[in-house]
Amino acid sequence: VGRGLQPITLAANLTNNGAGGTWHTSYAGVPHFITTAQRGLLLDTHDYVEFDMRRDESTVVELHGTQLSGHFLAGNTPLELVTASTELTGRMRPLPEWVTQGAIIGLQGGTEKVRETLVKLRAAQVPVAAFWLQDWVGQRITTFGKQLWWNWTVDEKRYPGWDALVADLKKERISVMTYVNPFLADVEMRREEQGAGYRNLYAEARAKGYLVKKADGSPYLILNTSFSAGLLDLTNPEAWKW
Repeated sequence: VGRGLQPITLAANLTNNGAGGTWHTSYAGVPHFITTAQRGLLLDTHDYVEFDMRRDESTVVELHGTQLSGHFLAGNTPLELVTASTELTGRMRPLPEWVTQGAIIGLQGGTEKVRETLVKLRAAQVPVAAFWLQDWVGQRITTFGKQLWWNWTVDEKRYPGWDALVADLKKERISVMTYVNPFLADVEMRREEQGAGYRNLYAEARAKGYLVKKADGSPYLILNTSFSAGLLDLTNPEAWKW
């Protein structure tokens, strides 16, 4: 979190046991490269690997492990090489066609903000494919600024008439995108503000035994900036269904 950018990296290091990282830190490195001669190398490994490409005539691959296996790839174009690699690793599903029908507007602020923004976009003749409403669950103010309430239900105060908003946008062929992660924060303090029907998903998951637990059986709470959250145990089939 931060990868060297200050002060966020320092804060992440202090509050999350050195999670800040550096400019060269990545959790998504892939041991794969292609060359201008339309050749490629794809390794089958989760071990740390270094590719030394400082020489024009050769590449040195050093694996920090006990076994080295992989695939040499050949083709006529970079596309053929990428296609060959995804035959081995798997491919993402194609994106839905509506994604290419206009702009995807990342927006926060509530129902009226969405409707007002759409009027302005229509007046400017901007084609819109979707609104991405990350704050559909509401915002909390923390020491890091504005963050989401990690309780994956609609914030009726921030987005009154949510169902009507989604339906109206659908009539205009505009999709609604949201955001969700597998963490659940205890939101009991919001029940009175949100109303009697407000669900505390953390409390539900804890009661059902669906959270990752410590050795003593209590939920393993993970600190995120100034609040902690439980992690849904998706290895539990019942939790997965829930």
